[in-house]
Amino acid sequence: MRVRVSLAGWEVDCCQHLPEVGDPVGRPLEWHDLPDAPGAFDIRWSTRAVTLSRDDARVVGVDAGLVLGRGGLRAWWPAPAADPVPRRGLLVVQAHVGVPSIVPDTRGRATGVEGVDGGWLVGIDVVH
Repeated sequence: MRVRVSLAGWEVDCCQHLPEVGDPVGRPLEWHDLPDAPGAFDIRWSTRAVTLSRDDARVVGVDAGLVLGRGGLRAWWPAPAADPVPRRGLLVVQAHVGVPSIVPDTRGRATGVEGVDGGWLVGIDVVH
């Protein structure tokens, strides 16, 4: 599965490596309800409701949410299980805060990098 993820320019300026084509990548991802954003796409997720540990809840700012999955792709949706997960949206790298430790990084190889307003879209060929 190939996806594109949004990587904010400040994340690269701070401490995230901007990959080149073929580089191995592993990123913590969060699903955003941004259907019209560059890089947005449609996907049917499997979901698992989780209650976070006190430490994760303090860092992330919520005490529960959904772990989303499809093949080797994993993402965090910080909303109650009763809230519907949008089918169309944008995957956003959240390297500093936002994704609890219970959500594994999505890993794969970089397939491309495209500059967009405020950052980058990084293509990833996801490993299962």
